[in-house]
Amino acid sequence: MKAWAGHRHRLLEVDVVVDALLGTGLRKAPEGLLADVIGELAVAHAERGTPIVAVDIPSGLPSDGGDVPWNTASATLTVTFAAPKWGHVVAPACNLVGEVRIADIGIPRRVLEETGRTSGCSRTKTPRVPSRRASRLRTRVPSGTC
Repeated sequence: MKAWAGHRHRLLEVDVVVDALLGTGLRKAPEGLLADVIGELAVAHAERGTPIVAVDIPSGLPSDGGDVPWNTASATLTVTFAAPKWGHVVAPACNLVGEVRIADIGIPRRVLEETGRTSGCSRTKTPRVPSRRASRLRTRVPSGTC
């Protein structure tokens, strides 16, 4: 917590935040420092308009459905891998992911189809990502040790 307190002010200085705190598989509300940081991201996005680029899914957002049972950050853009997840396309969760881009990480399409994972989850129907216009963002990514 002490390390985060020393770096929290950087959220006010950056042009964009890359959110890679948590990924898929979240089953319970984030706690402690993670919950605090996710809350700060939410404020930065909502009150200051700081764009957030989420890696896979916004931190705190469950990927396996549309429910949003706890506080989470909203993203301007989400870059996910291989296929969309249910949290990207089912409401109300889909309202928090911004534009969704799917990054090809080399998994052959036939493998995804054979395992029933064409949607990125074990369902029989592939979710479709809503079309959204791309935003051009001037980026400066904060980095360093915390």
